[in-house]
Amino acid sequence: MTGTSQPVSELQKTDAIISPYVTQGIFLFRAPYGAWNATVAQKLNAAGYERYVGSVFWDVGGDLTTQYAADWACWSHGISVGECANRYMNEIRDRRRGIVLMHDVHSKTIDMVKVMVPKLEAEGFKFARLDAVPNIAARIVQAGGTPGPGPMTLGKIECPDSYHIENVGTAGGKYCTNGTDVWGPFTKAMVAKCLQWGGGDACHTDRWATSLAVAARGTGACPLGAAWDSTTTYCVEDQDAFGPFPKPLVEKCIQWGGGDKACRSARWNRGFLAALQGH
Repeated sequence: MTGTSQPVSELQKTDAIISPYVTQGIFLFRAPYGAWNATVAQKLNAAGYERYVGSVFWDVGGDLTTQYAADWACWSHGISVGECANRYMNEIRDRRRGIVLMHDVHSKTIDMVKVMVPKLEAEGFKFARLDAVPNIAARIVQAGGTPGPGPMTLGKIECPDSYHIENVGTAGGKYCTNGTDVWGPFTKAMVAKCLQWGGGDACHTDRWATSLAVAARGTGACPLGAAWDSTTTYCVEDQDAFGPFPKPLVEKCIQWGGGDKACRSARWNRGFLAALQGH
């Protein structure tokens, strides 16, 4: 969009077309050709399009080389579907993960996907929606959307003794309280908000006054700064997953050497949680 003098007008026209069909407030944006800079971003945000998350770039499929491929370049250079698929596979194997760029306006690209998907699945690769990518999901939440395939099925929350579950908002958010305090630890974004409000050293503790915790948490399904993770089904910020977690998982955590105190807390390493769940 750096090549147009009217980026706001272009997005405005597209927004008017797609808005009636957008669900969960998820507005994702990729600048054509990846032509993007801070000036364009500022213009779009100033025009009221902060709800758009982007520009979303790609990791695989950007350039045609002797080893890698870009679908549009394959077809313009007469490269076969099979050879183009092989070059895409080369880059995917080298990168191991990421966003793959393709254009479904080309029928050959659709044929190529039919070749690639079974091979990728056989090699153990998994596919995910863009709103399941942690960094993108977090930005969607910040922009007011709700990531996840339809209504999110949040992982089970189980409060420790003397605490009980309270619902917050209308998106399924929950927290554990004893009526006075809320069980932590809390997200980095919540801690930052607490410090911004003048909470001082208390912001770094694992128990907050209920009024403070609820205000800092927000009313979303996940606490401020966190986003729903489709693999674990829990709310995740960076590499931290948030509970508190049910007793069977806590007991398994302890058996695996996680430590009694850490396993009974409301914050675990996401990778460790996924391993406990068998992912």
